[in-house]
Amino acid sequence: MAKVLFESGEISKITINRPDKFNALDAETIKLITSYVKKASKDSKCRCIIITGSGGKAFCAGADVNYIAKIKTKREAESFFDLLYKMHKEIEESPKGVIAAINGYCLGGGNELAIACDIRIATIDSIFGQPEAMLGIVPGAATYSLPRIIGIGRAKEMILTGKSISSGKALRMGLVNSVCDKNDLMKNATHMCRHIAACSPGAVASAKHVINKTSAPEYRYAKKAFVESLLSKEGRERTKAFLERKKVKSANMN
Repeated sequence: MAKVLFESGEISKITINRPDKFNALDAETIKLITSYVKKASKDSKCRCIIITGSGGKAFCAGADVNYIAKIKTKREAESFFDLLYKMHKEIEESPKGVIAAINGYCLGGGNELAIACDIRIATIDSIFGQPEAMLGIVPGAATYSLPRIIGIGRAKEMILTGKSISSGKALRMGLVNSVCDKNDLMKNATHMCRHIAACSPGAVASAKHVINKTSAPEYRYAKKAFVESLLSKEGRERTKAFLERKKVKSANMN
């Protein structure tokens, strides 16, 4: 089964297809998203891109913790950060409008993926959060990208507490642009794309470039903090404990 699905067209659609893993991100999934965004960005027929998740329960629950737990060296940790950063950069630098159609959980790296998009549309039951600190890890991108969207104070609250928030609160904070019933998600995302497609492609690309350029992040410090925390003793212990709790919970359910 393909981890990411791609539909090309005037409105291209990228669907993270790991519903059994709540559409969590491993290296292969990240590379595929990056590749498809790049492909759509170069397609003259494409005017807008929608990124969403399959299964209805999650847009993306973040980095795959099982994959994270296997990272043992500084080089591996840096490579994983670079993969994430390349994906975000590809989305942000795309000349096309990129819409995140958020269905369900949008956590950690999933929330960062949504933030990289230009516009975020969520369902009523969507849940947002940056729970990395609970695992002893510093978020890879949220430390520099989240404050640009919701302000420093609110970004610190989300990152330092690791607490999740509802789509209603996310809307009030400005984290998402709109909230709708889950049955209307793709219709609303497509409607937004139609508005963007009606505008000048050159103007859209130029305006997006200028907006992103004037708020360009300094990511070096985020990379250093992410790598060090991921490889720290506490980071390893908390990640291992999380996976053990998850394993016990799964066994009890069966």
